Amino acid sequence: MNKAIIYARVSTKDQELNNQLDKLKKYCKSAKYNIVDIITDKMSGLKNDRPGFKKIFEKASRKEFDLLLFWSLDRFSREGMKETLMYLYQLEKCGVQFKSFMEPYID
Repeated sequence: MNKAIIYARVSTKDQELNNQLDKLKKYCKSAKYNIVDIITDKMSGLKNDRPGFKKIFEKASRKEFDLLLFWSLDRFSREGMKETLMYLYQLEKCGVQFKSFMEPYID
Protein backbone atom coordinates (compact mmCIF):
# COMPACT_ATOMS: atom_id res chain seq x y z
CA MET A 1 0.00 0.00 0.00
CA ASN A 2 1.33 3.45 -0.92
CA LYS A 3 2.08 5.96 1.83
CA ALA A 4 0.28 9.30 1.64
CA ILE A 5 0.44 12.59 3.43
CA ILE A 6 -2.64 14.77 3.47
CA TYR A 7 -2.05 18.53 3.47
CA ALA A 8 -4.85 20.95 4.29
CA ARG A 9 -4.68 24.71 4.71
CA VAL A 10 -7.05 27.50 5.60
CA SER A 11 -6.18 31.18 5.63
CA THR A 12 -7.22 32.11 9.17
CA LYS A 13 -7.32 30.46 12.58
CA ASP A 14 -11.10 30.72 12.79
CA GLN A 15 -11.68 28.73 9.58
CA GLU A 16 -12.34 24.98 9.75
CA LEU A 17 -10.08 22.31 8.22
CA ASN A 18 -12.48 19.38 8.59
CA ASN A 19 -14.32 20.17 5.35
CA GLN A 20 -11.13 19.34 3.46
CA LEU A 21 -9.81 16.62 5.76
CA ASP A 22 -12.94 14.45 5.78
CA LYS A 23 -13.04 14.15 1.99
CA LEU A 24 -9.28 13.72 1.64
CA LYS A 25 -9.29 10.88 4.19
CA LYS A 26 -12.16 9.18 2.35
CA TYR A 27 -10.25 9.47 -0.92
CA CYS A 28 -7.19 7.81 0.61
CA LYS A 29 -9.29 5.00 1.98
CA SER A 30 -11.01 4.34 -1.36
CA ALA A 31 -7.71 4.52 -3.26
CA LYS A 32 -6.03 2.25 -0.69
CA TYR A 33 -3.45 4.80 0.42
CA ASN A 34 -2.05 4.44 3.90
CA ILE A 35 -2.12 7.88 5.54
CA VAL A 36 1.21 8.33 7.32
CA ASP A 37 0.66 11.95 8.35
CA ILE A 38 -1.86 14.76 8.19
CA ILE A 39 -0.21 18.15 7.97
CA THR A 40 -2.13 21.39 8.33
CA ASP A 41 -1.54 25.11 8.33
CA LYS A 42 -3.91 27.84 9.48
CA MET A 43 -2.36 30.82 7.77
CA SER A 44 -2.03 32.55 4.43
CA GLY A 45 -0.53 30.57 1.57
CA LEU A 46 1.25 33.62 0.18
CA LYS A 47 4.60 32.61 1.71
CA ASN A 48 6.47 29.35 2.01
CA ASP A 49 7.44 29.80 5.67
CA ARG A 50 4.37 27.89 6.87
CA PRO A 51 5.41 25.21 9.41
CA GLY A 52 3.31 22.47 7.83
CA PHE A 53 4.44 23.34 4.33
CA LYS A 54 8.09 23.11 5.39
CA LYS A 55 7.42 19.76 7.06
CA ILE A 56 6.14 18.33 3.75
CA PHE A 57 9.44 18.98 2.02
CA GLU A 58 11.51 17.72 4.95
CA LYS A 59 9.59 14.44 4.87
CA ALA A 60 9.79 14.27 1.05
CA SER A 61 13.57 14.64 1.15
CA ARG A 62 13.68 11.66 3.55
CA LYS A 63 11.36 9.67 1.22
CA GLU A 64 8.82 9.12 4.01
CA PHE A 65 5.81 9.09 1.67
CA ASP A 66 4.79 8.43 -1.93
CA LEU A 67 1.86 10.79 -2.47
CA LEU A 68 0.93 14.27 -1.31
CA LEU A 69 -2.82 14.81 -1.41
CA PHE A 70 -4.22 18.33 -1.06
CA TRP A 71 -7.61 19.92 -1.67
CA SER A 72 -6.63 22.27 -4.52
CA LEU A 73 -3.65 24.22 -5.79
CA ASP A 74 -4.75 27.38 -3.99
CA ARG A 75 -4.80 25.44 -0.69
CA PHE A 76 -1.28 24.14 -1.44
CA SER A 77 0.26 27.50 -2.34
CA ARG A 78 -0.86 31.00 -3.29
CA GLU A 79 2.59 32.31 -4.19
CA GLY A 80 1.94 32.27 -7.91
CA MET A 81 2.09 29.78 -10.75
CA LYS A 82 5.87 29.69 -11.17
CA GLU A 83 6.55 29.09 -7.48
CA THR A 84 3.79 26.50 -7.21
CA LEU A 85 5.13 24.59 -10.20
CA MET A 86 8.61 24.66 -8.67
CA TYR A 87 7.26 23.11 -5.44
CA LEU A 88 5.53 20.37 -7.40
CA TYR A 89 8.71 19.75 -9.37
CA GLN A 90 10.67 19.54 -6.12
CA LEU A 91 8.26 16.85 -4.89
CA GLU A 92 8.67 14.91 -8.12
CA LYS A 93 12.47 15.09 -7.78
CA CYS A 94 12.05 13.43 -4.36
CA GLY A 95 9.95 10.66 -5.92
CA VAL A 96 6.68 11.97 -4.50
CA GLN A 97 3.53 12.11 -6.60
CA PHE A 98 0.94 14.81 -5.93
CA LYS A 99 -2.80 14.91 -6.28
CA SER A 100 -5.19 17.82 -6.14
CA PHE A 101 -8.57 16.49 -5.02
CA MET A 102 -10.51 19.22 -6.81
CA GLU A 103 -8.26 19.39 -9.89
CA PRO A 104 -7.54 15.80 -10.99
CA TYR A 105 -6.37 17.01 -14.40
CA ILE A 106 -3.07 18.28 -12.93
CA ASP A 107 -1.90 14.89 -11.60
